[in-house]
Amino acid sequence: MYSIEGQENVSPTVYDGLKFYIIASGSIPVILFGRNQLALTVFGILPSLIVILFFESIFSFFELGFGQIGMEDGYYHINRIRSFIAYFIITASSFSLRFLVDKSDLENFHLQEELAHKNKEIQEQSDRNLAQLNTELSEKVKQLEHREFMLSQSQKVANIGNWECDSNGKFTFWSKEMYNIFGFDDSTEVTQIKLSDFLKVNEKNKFEDTVELVLEAEFETKITLPITTPIGYHKWVEFFFYVIKNDRQQAIIRGVCKDITYFKESEQLLKSNERKYKGLFKQSFYPIILINKEGLVLDANESFDNLIEAERNEFIYHDINTLLRFDLNKAIKTSYEIDNFKMEGEISTILGNILQIELFIGYLDHDNLILTFRDITELKLAEQRIIESELKFRTSFEFSANGMALLSKEGYFMEVNEKLCEITGYSANELKEVSFSDITYKDDLPRDADYTNMLERGEASSYNKEKRYIHKSGAIIWVSISTSIIKNPENEEDFYYVAQIQDVTDRKNSESQLIEAEERFRTLVERSLVGVYIIQDDRFEYVNPAFYKLFGYTESEMLSLNDFSDLVHEDDQQKIKANVAARMNGELLKARTEIKGVDKQGKIIWVEAYGSNITYKGRPAVIGTLVDITDRKQFEKEQALLGSIVESIDEAIISISIDGFINSWNTGAQKIFDLKPWEAINHQLNEIIPSEILPNDEDLALVMNDDLLIENLEKKWLKKGGWRNISISFFPLKDRSNNLIGSTIVARDITNRIKAQQELKESEERYRDLVENASEALVVFKAKDGDFVHISNSAIDLFKTSHDQLLDMSISDLSPKYQPDGKESRTQLRKYILKATKYNMIAFDWTFLDLEGNQIPTEVRLTKVPSKEGLFVRGSIIDISERIEKNKLLAEANKKIGELKLMALRSVMSPHFIFNVLNSIQFFIGKNDRLNAINYLSTFSKLIRGILTHSVDNKIKLSEEIEMLKNYVELEMLRFDNKFDFELIVDEDLDLDYIEVPSLLIQPYVENAILHGLYNKEGKGKLTLEVTEKGDVIYFKILDNGIGREAAKKLRKKSFPKHKSMGLKLTEERLKLINENHNISFYIQDVMENNEVAGTVVTIGILT
Repeated sequence: MYSIEGQENVSPTVYDGLKFYIIASGSIPVILFGRNQLALTVFGILPSLIVILFFESIFSFFELGFGQIGMEDGYYHINRIRSFIAYFIITASSFSLRFLVDKSDLENFHLQEELAHKNKEIQEQSDRNLAQLNTELSEKVKQLEHREFMLSQSQKVANIGNWECDSNGKFTFWSKEMYNIFGFDDSTEVTQIKLSDFLKVNEKNKFEDTVELVLEAEFETKITLPITTPIGYHKWVEFFFYVIKNDRQQAIIRGVCKDITYFKESEQLLKSNERKYKGLFKQSFYPIILINKEGLVLDANESFDNLIEAERNEFIYHDINTLLRFDLNKAIKTSYEIDNFKMEGEISTILGNILQIELFIGYLDHDNLILTFRDITELKLAEQRIIESELKFRTSFEFSANGMALLSKEGYFMEVNEKLCEITGYSANELKEVSFSDITYKDDLPRDADYTNMLERGEASSYNKEKRYIHKSGAIIWVSISTSIIKNPENEEDFYYVAQIQDVTDRKNSESQLIEAEERFRTLVERSLVGVYIIQDDRFEYVNPAFYKLFGYTESEMLSLNDFSDLVHEDDQQKIKANVAARMNGELLKARTEIKGVDKQGKIIWVEAYGSNITYKGRPAVIGTLVDITDRKQFEKEQALLGSIVESIDEAIISISIDGFINSWNTGAQKIFDLKPWEAINHQLNEIIPSEILPNDEDLALVMNDDLLIENLEKKWLKKGGWRNISISFFPLKDRSNNLIGSTIVARDITNRIKAQQELKESEERYRDLVENASEALVVFKAKDGDFVHISNSAIDLFKTSHDQLLDMSISDLSPKYQPDGKESRTQLRKYILKATKYNMIAFDWTFLDLEGNQIPTEVRLTKVPSKEGLFVRGSIIDISERIEKNKLLAEANKKIGELKLMALRSVMSPHFIFNVLNSIQFFIGKNDRLNAINYLSTFSKLIRGILTHSVDNKIKLSEEIEMLKNYVELEMLRFDNKFDFELIVDEDLDLDYIEVPSLLIQPYVENAILHGLYNKEGKGKLTLEVTEKGDVIYFKILDNGIGREAAKKLRKKSFPKHKSMGLKLTEERLKLINENHNISFYIQDVMENNEVAGTVVTIGILT
């Protein structure tokens, strides 16, 4: 219970009723929206819950307090009735509304069902229509994809790509085929591709100009451009342009690009082939014409012009049938039926000549033909001549005095004449059934095969030989056969043989008998150990093996000698030739002669010759024998030499018998022991030789029994005048049977040698001191490897190193890798060392390096030094640096002197020539020939000006030199009243103003040709000056057809004016001086005509 001050308490029922009213009001939405859960919740339940929960707040908001509830009961009662009525009205209204709503819902339900049914039908129809549309769309998509694939493949096959670029000409799209055409990787962003990547500047500008033009005019166009791909391929492409608008109505360019490289190359090839075929047509050796089907000549080459002897305008567009002497239309119809048709006929030239021709017909197209002619007139004449020649051959073949035959390449007889049948005994038909080998003696067949193979290989065109045939009767007959091969020029495998056969049986029988007689004599002589010879007309007609082997020649070489005395030493040639001549004249001379011969190698042979007169082949000759006595002569010489040596040497050579008696005593023994031979021979050795020199008796006994050998036993012997050193040796003495017959004693007085050795030792000490202090570097090194074994102090100073360092090096270690002349040092030094060891000494210039790397030019002298320890080389090395410097200064001075001499020589001019020129001018003036005098004086002035201008110049332009020569020759032609013609030939390729030659060099030789060659020639002469270039050499050739050098020399001795030419001798001296700095070749030769001198040619070559 609530209580409010000043108000009456209200019953709870009133309050509850009020709540019921509120709930009843809230139930209306439940009645209205009971079937709609969402509406019921939103409009019924949620508002009611809010009112109940916030009941007090709502009352407070409307300023309704609980105090008002406690009003009078009547008032509350009235309110309760009102509430009930309101509730009832509200409820009734709600049910009415509900009824209406339910009725409306039922109608709506039926409508909804009908609408759902309709919607279902519509949905089903829509699904069917959509499915059909999807099917049709899928088919269209497939067709579109297929067309897109076909388009892509077509573009790929045709090398066509799509592209797009903006208004600035920058690419915004490339198809895949575009990447393939231009050789870019398809991963490359198209916006990164620049025109400069594949177009040159001109083509790039052309592309950009086309883009700009298409944008302005909005029309379609295409251009063709060459491109270069990133990997270097060159292509031709065709761009097609058209303009479209994008979504923003901006103009952009799209197009296609096609690779037309193949078509461009084909077009160029077609043009090239067209030019070639046109050239072949025009330049063909064979006459060719082009005609239409009516026979009118449309075109012809130059060979056809020449064939019919006409100008081009005389037959072009004329009927060819007017010239042909056969039916061309019939020939054309035949050519349709036969491939490679050709025929022979006749054609008339414009001049009326009839020619035999061979015609080939070809087809250019349906309406035009090509006729090719070949002139066979000469061929037909040749065939006629061949027929006539064959007739002549047949006549000479059949009636020849010798047997004749034609044989196939297999060797079978194809044709034979009557004489061959007579020789062999066979008939013609019988011979044609066999081959030549069937009637040839079997031993002669291998040789026949060799000869025929030689003919087949082309090593010879014919051969001659003698062989044996087998007669039909079985008899052996000898024949001389000459065989030639006749080959088909068009096929070398097609050939036959022509043979001429002569019966030589009788001659061979006679020769056989003679051969048998000669064979017996030859066998005897050939096997003789003594040389046998026959000399006739100072030549060997026969020599046997012993003879030519003695002199080291072959038989053929010996018989080919021009004179037998070539085998005789020059000391005996006169004697032996006189001997042979006397024998040929029948004079009696001693039969035996000893002479010195000379073998093939130039070695002297002593021979003993015997000879006598004979008649050989009907004429006088000398036959003789020769015995080699060289060994005997050598033995005699050695014996005499040995005796001379024994007698002349200073050593004592004494022979003693086995029992000790002296048998020989030479001059050397006489000098050493002061005893004459007769005082020593036949005396005991120990009686003559002092005992202090001899070995003891026991050793001497062993020597005599060949049990002991004593060599170089040195003893001191007190002789008159002082002590002497004696070296004595004992050698066993044996006879030819190796039996001991005594001993040989060799004693030498070595006193001087001992003394010399001592002096040599002292000299070596002095030499060592000299070497050590010599100014030139002295070294000794091994010849094998060049290692140093001795070095002087001056060598150490020269190479700036120590003694020990040099001993660890070789001479090649001190040389640079290459010498100044470019030769490899080690190889060249090895060659010099080998030459020093071969020739004992060699000197040369050499460049060394010191240890600081400085080059040292030197003069080296190497000398061979043999030694028991091996082969050494002593080197003397002189530093020539100062000498080279002085030589350079001297060379420069000489060069300046030479230049001054050249200037002096060039300034020399013949006074006689000037005098003659002035006389000629005076002559023209005297004749009042003013024009010739002025021309002559003008030309002379030009020549003098040129000579004076260039007299101080070393070189002159070739054009100026030629101009001066022309002026000079013109003067001489005027001076000699045009006695000769002049021709100047200058190579067109020469740059006359660029090339320079020594000045005033050629004129003296031109003057010499005029004065000494042409001046005395009877009739008019000719002078030719030719200037040519070969490589780097300019050649001046001065040719005259005058009297020649020898005739001119004779005339000069008799009557030619005694004056010097314009410096001919001085020019020769100039050539020598110029040749020091320039390579100049110079030679003169006579011009020969019918083995007689017909002029002179002088050739001067100058290296430019």
